[in-house]
Amino acid sequence: MKFRRVCTALLLSGLLLSCLSGCSGTTDELRFGTGGTGGTYYAFGSALAPQLQNDTGSTVEVKVTTGSEANLRLLQTGMVDLAIVQSDALQYASKEDGANYSAVAGLYTEACQIVVTKDSGITSVADLAGKRVSIGELESGVTRNAEQILMASGLTTDMLQASRLSFSDSAAAMERGEIDAFSPDFSAFVFKIQANMNKAHRDRIAFMRVCSGKFQRDSEVYHMQSGKKLRLSQPQQMLAAEREIIDEAYAGDIIGVFDPGMFSIGDTVTVPGKKFRFLGIPTFEPEHFMRVSPMDTMKRKQFIKGTEQIAQEGAIQIFKTPYSGMEEVIVGVVGTLQFDVLEYRLRSEYNVELYKEGLPFEYLRWIVKEDEEAPPLKEEDLLLPNDAKLVEDYKGNQLLLFASQWSIQWVTDRNKGLKLAEFGGAKF
Repeated sequence: MKFRRVCTALLLSGLLLSCLSGCSGTTDELRFGTGGTGGTYYAFGSALAPQLQNDTGSTVEVKVTTGSEANLRLLQTGMVDLAIVQSDALQYASKEDGANYSAVAGLYTEACQIVVTKDSGITSVADLAGKRVSIGELESGVTRNAEQILMASGLTTDMLQASRLSFSDSAAAMERGEIDAFSPDFSAFVFKIQANMNKAHRDRIAFMRVCSGKFQRDSEVYHMQSGKKLRLSQPQQMLAAEREIIDEAYAGDIIGVFDPGMFSIGDTVTVPGKKFRFLGIPTFEPEHFMRVSPMDTMKRKQFIKGTEQIAQEGAIQIFKTPYSGMEEVIVGVVGTLQFDVLEYRLRSEYNVELYKEGLPFEYLRWIVKEDEEAPPLKEEDLLLPNDAKLVEDYKGNQLLLFASQWSIQWVTDRNKGLKLAEFGGAKF
């Protein structure tokens, strides 16, 4: 059984935002609340601290805490100056205590999974009643999420044999067979792809969070999306600019592995013999579109490689005209700042300068194919107004771009049998 609940980790400040803007003299020390040493927040905060110290000119002291709700209390009482919390925990706290928190940055999307052993007999959240379940440490965001998930299924923590364990303690208890709602089998979720972390080697790193079990270096794992077995021989953990090859990792840890182009955001990695997939990370419908092409046609190869790589990282979405090459692409983004990110990275990492042309489109719709074997549509197969365009993404899925809601209705009325779907269901 798998249950997935998505929220966003936020960096909050109990100080003025100017303390992070590089102004000197604001404070000599910033106390940074993170999480338990076996969890993600502590590792992320430890990696972020040197950058904060460089930006503010202040000493940043990373504090070990039990998680989001503890961090909010510590901010409220002035025990820390900065903290990482879940966005939903912040929302509840703002309503309950009326505190004046400042959100400095959104860090990443995080997922909550419930994993059980194959022979446990647990197939739904309701089946957890009476079972031994670790619901996270007291004052952690995990505990809040667990209570919400249980409540949605008509349960409370009093109806379980609940343990309030940290990530590390949960992993240890799992190995000893002391809790039911974990598995000794390794599983991980790919949540980030990053290319060119070392420009000299053009490396590409896939970051994955260990969701259950114990990861061991060089052990055989199974990549669900490709159906291939592989060995991850150089797993890394990173602290600021430093990298360290590790031999093992536990549930809650984040590891980076070299990616030859196999992994994508949302992929599932587990042990051979397991057949399940974690739900993908939802993507947002683009609201701004631009046609881009390389100024120097001799840089076509670098242009294609760069745009595809940045799209696979999730920074942009790219589309092209069906039955055409990638000499020019249409880039879709949620916010216009992403165009600047694309232009900067292509210039600095691939030495490519861009031609850019703004496009009037604001809406995107999937074309639903009844027959998967049918060839892709051509524009001449459809009646389209001037403010609509047929495109396909880099995976070959066909879509229509529209400048207005009127155009969507016009196309639907005049193309009988054409089925369109909202973009909101898309996932990495």
